[in-house]
Amino acid sequence: MTTTSESSRRAFLAALAASGAAAAALPGVADARGGNRSGVGADAVLADRAPEVFHVESFPTPTPGTSYMFILGGEFHPLLDTTAYSKSLGEVQMAGVFYFTLSQLPPGARITEVTFAVVKSAFYSGNATLFAYRMTSGAITTLDFKNTNALPQQAAEQYVSLTVNSDAAWVVDNEQAATHWLVANLATSRLNSVRVGYIDPTPRPFHPIAPKRVYDSRLIAPLGSLASGSNRVISVANGYATDTTTVDVPDVVPAGATAVAYNITIVNTAGSGYLSVNPGDAATLGGSSINWFQSGQTLANGLVVKLDGNRQVKVFCGGGGSTDFVVDVLGYYR
Repeated sequence: MTTTSESSRRAFLAALAASGAAAAALPGVADARGGNRSGVGADAVLADRAPEVFHVESFPTPTPGTSYMFILGGEFHPLLDTTAYSKSLGEVQMAGVFYFTLSQLPPGARITEVTFAVVKSAFYSGNATLFAYRMTSGAITTLDFKNTNALPQQAAEQYVSLTVNSDAAWVVDNEQAATHWLVANLATSRLNSVRVGYIDPTPRPFHPIAPKRVYDSRLIAPLGSLASGSNRVISVANGYATDTTTVDVPDVVPAGATAVAYNITIVNTAGSGYLSVNPGDAATLGGSSINWFQSGQTLANGLVVKLDGNRQVKVFCGGGGSTDFVVDVLGYYR
């Protein structure tokens, strides 16, 4: 992670003191002069990252379609001149007031989650207060803060998530990337790591995936062959183990996807006819997606279709016959 310059720290500290934002929870801020910290360089961070303390799998379940940045507790910087702290290689044992700027986030990113992993045990017994701020043109806005007062004392890490809303204040400024600051008044608590979720503004139109079954009319509801003159809305959100009703890849097409590349296979055809695959909210059918000309055929075709807001498509049947069909997703667009 990129360290924050000493001048940025001073500017932030001065703005925080001037605003009085959360001063009661950050002792020393009101009187801080923003000078160099005694015996502490601006880049006094943990030398080796020790990724084993992230415990990424222990954080709450990630949100599909969200990008994440993980910050080790030892990568936070002392905020105040008087901060006394301890960082041992391979550990993140801290006390005092610390900060980290989210300058690594791409301009235009919308922050959707800030979750702190803290330890409040018999040894690290203090109650921490955890903040998110936005600094714009020297002015500070407190976005949210939470404390650990209600957490029980236990050896295992616990999670504190700030409340993130859809307000524009949570969007990283396009002109000044380092506008969002995390501050932790740890008292004698321990900060293991922080997970920051965000929506990446960079368009990534197509995301190819290994082919995955999302529907089979012989197994997955709504069941049964589709007859001419009828239609069926199906979801492409979840992936199924082939030839089973078991979901083994939830959200294989994540929320926010706008279209999918897919392969449609027709089996058990009767007579002749066609299927037309359309967005789930389509009122009428578009062009034919696949055709058959006699009973007992097995045919396949690959296409792209737009999705509705619920990751669904609508399949129309025409031409007089009926058929079962299978849909495999090859990738999605966002």
